[in-house]
Amino acid sequence: MFLIVIVGINGRQGSSVAEAFMDVPGTRIRGLTSSPMGPASQRWQERGVEIREEMFDDEKHIKDSFKGATIIFAITSYHKFMQDRRAKLIAEIGFKRSVREIAIRQEVQVGRMILDAAATTPGLQKLVMSTFPVTSPGNKHASHTAQGTYLAKREHIRYMGRCLPALAAKTVLVKPCMPMEDFQATLRMGEDGTLSFGTTAPAHVLLHWLNIKEDFGLLIRTLVLKAPFPGFAVAAYSDHISGDNICALISQISGLPCQYRQYTVDEMEKLGKNIASDLLPDPPGSIMYDPKILTPAALNEFLKRYKESVRQTSFEEYFKTVLPDHLASLKDTPNGIPESTLPLSQQTKDEEDLILLVPSKQSDGNPDVESAISHDVFMGFDSRWH
Repeated sequence: MFLIVIVGINGRQGSSVAEAFMDVPGTRIRGLTSSPMGPASQRWQERGVEIREEMFDDEKHIKDSFKGATIIFAITSYHKFMQDRRAKLIAEIGFKRSVREIAIRQEVQVGRMILDAAATTPGLQKLVMSTFPVTSPGNKHASHTAQGTYLAKREHIRYMGRCLPALAAKTVLVKPCMPMEDFQATLRMGEDGTLSFGTTAPAHVLLHWLNIKEDFGLLIRTLVLKAPFPGFAVAAYSDHISGDNICALISQISGLPCQYRQYTVDEMEKLGKNIASDLLPDPPGSIMYDPKILTPAALNEFLKRYKESVRQTSFEEYFKTVLPDHLASLKDTPNGIPESTLPLSQQTKDEEDLILLVPSKQSDGNPDVESAISHDVFMGFDSRWH
């Protein structure tokens, strides 16, 4: 029997991973969440999952939460820090930092604490860490929030390379791309019944998309159970399709005309967290992933020996299951805009989703967070880790 600890079990990625391991014989699941008493956590407990509160301001608590783990799936949430009203309050009362800077700093600190705890976990065989595809700071096609969480996650990898090489040797970096369900953020229905959809990329640019619910967890399960060795990075995507082809699929399935619209970064940012991962390469059309990063196709080639493959849902398959219901909901919303994609100021905020801000601590000989986040390659890693 082995134990998998899932950080953020109630999030999109964490819940997909938990579902994928529910039917694996001899597996125990321990989920960490900021809302252990919430309805989602209770549902997990009813299915036999151990739920613990995640307290990332307490190093001993994190180590206790990881105790006995064979596998750890870890993810940090920059977006929670960005949306936390307390972060905005700290920025407003004279700390001389923007909310964005505070959110980056907090995500860096949380990630370091997770890595330190994982490094001291006896019997740990693999750490699977969710990171980001390649982009450059200042990328004009990436959203502001995407750039922020990229900087923080990059610092996690650099910190692990400098300070925790033994942990790095048993770590798999998973690089998810744009979630397919985020199409809802920009799909609009006009008064005449016509549709529009868009991203910040030009219409012809091929984009990587991931079906998180159906494909992501199964990918993690494959990496844990079948990958012969850790210490590599893998691209996580289900389909590779351009915006104009997505519009064509929408028209084909719905029978309604759909026109592509290229949004500016600021326009996309105002739509809220659902499209915050709209992370695109610069210039448009360049690759999102380093060529040396393991792709689903390459992984499937290896898995032939097990007569298995990584599931990759096409956008057409995905739309056939979700688009009819979503279009029906658009007809009942103001201006054909789904409520979940209204600006954050117009959305209700569940208090259970607020994550506790980690107190800033003096560095023990490590460089300041801002100086550590530089534009060079990750120290201590070859290009597979970029």
